[in-house]
Amino acid sequence: MAAVYRVAVQGWGREQALNEMRDGGYGFDAPWEEVRRHFYSLDFDRLRRDAGLNHVPE
Repeated sequence: MAAVYRVAVQGWGREQALNEMRDGGYGFDAPWEEVRRHFYSLDFDRLRRDAGLNHVPE
């Protein structure tokens, strides 16, 4: 969820957000490739639009 927030609200790149999730000391231990595929399938433009955050670029 934090990685989604980083990209959608704070304008981080997807790889930067995923790297923080994986290597940032959060104890992430889910099946990595499944999470990565799901994260890349997210439509951040739609997410921003639905949340009223159209001003944040990806």
